[in-house]
Amino acid sequence: MVLPSLIDAVAKLVDATVVDVQVGMDMSCSGVLTSPHSPTPGAAVSTDGPLLSLVKTCDNPNRCQVIALHNPELMSEAARERIFALTLPYTARAFAAAHGDPASMSEEDRLDHFQHTFGGTGIVFLVGAMQPIADGKPQFYAHMNIAFSNASAAVSQPVLYVIGVCCDPHCQGRGYASTLFVEAVDALRSKARYLTLRTMNVAVVRLMGMAGARTRSGNGVCSEAAAADGMHIHKTEPAATAPVYPVEPFDPLARPDLVAVADALAEEFGWSSMDSERLVFKAKSQGSELERRVNKLIDYEAGDALCCIVDL
Repeated sequence: MVLPSLIDAVAKLVDATVVDVQVGMDMSCSGVLTSPHSPTPGAAVSTDGPLLSLVKTCDNPNRCQVIALHNPELMSEAARERIFALTLPYTARAFAAAHGDPASMSEEDRLDHFQHTFGGTGIVFLVGAMQPIADGKPQFYAHMNIAFSNASAAVSQPVLYVIGVCCDPHCQGRGYASTLFVEAVDALRSKARYLTLRTMNVAVVRLMGMAGARTRSGNGVCSEAAAADGMHIHKTEPAATAPVYPVEPFDPLARPDLVAVADALAEEFGWSSMDSERLVFKAKSQGSELERRVNKLIDYEAGDALCCIVDL
């Protein structure tokens, strides 16, 4: 069975044009040309609709691709529903503890997943492949939704903000998440000064440092898992990961730019609990006085518990 490439199948799925452009270029500019793989190669294209560009074709058996979906906000409602139907199952699995089964998911949770994956006006990077077992339909393994933040104007430097990043839990350990994160950041690093996101996930922090350490030539260390999975990651000598603040301690007086970026992001997204000098969201006081007192004593994530004794 001869299958189309992922990018061609997704272009048909969302009524997008495949273009040969550098990821992150201004899609409103003139001179954007269709890809040689387009039905009209070399022709100028309209930029008032969704566009797709190829970031990487991986050298593994299923020939997975990393693709970039530009102008996701310009997809038709029908196109949004078609591609969202392919990403929702794995995002629901990843957030199962919070949002449960897609079949019984509330409309509010469904909208939350959509905004995480395709919301905003940035670029959605997807990694996936064509699978015969999926009746020739695209099968996605991970996504990363990233946009230029309004904070860019406030700090006079381009600021990238990751709206959402997710990998199918069934595909963990195969290098898809690391490949996607590194390739997406590397495609945009020359156009930005800061990469930002909000997270409680240690794995995401690790990926952020890994991506920040990549060389601008596009070569660098991704992960041993990716190499073992045949993702064809070209390696240089192993390098330390880039510092990720605030995990890497910093002096706010010496780095006022970091504080300014955090303040600008807090204003943009309404983060009233942001401590910009520590780059930490202060948890709001919730629950009863008893709950607050217990929370001060134990660490739930570490598995702490109380030995409670009452005088009778």
